[in-house]
Amino acid sequence: MQIFSYSVTDLTDYESPSDEILLDEQEVPSFAARVAREMLTAMPELKLKGMCLAVYNREGTPVVIAPLDPIQ
Repeated sequence: MQIFSYSVTDLTDYESPSDEILLDEQEVPSFAARVAREMLTAMPELKLKGMCLAVYNREGTPVVIAPLDPIQ
């Protein structure tokens, strides 16, 4: 298990405050996809805004970037 941080970002100008979560490394992609889906369901106004959920390792390197909605 490792500590990862995650935030919502547009990968250019905006990044939300981050939260931390304890996960196995192989769980990170499914965690990111699930949270992205849940966020878009809870906040549909984020649709078509180019937002992603970025998950970073302890060193701050992005591990997974999951778009909040599909790329058209």
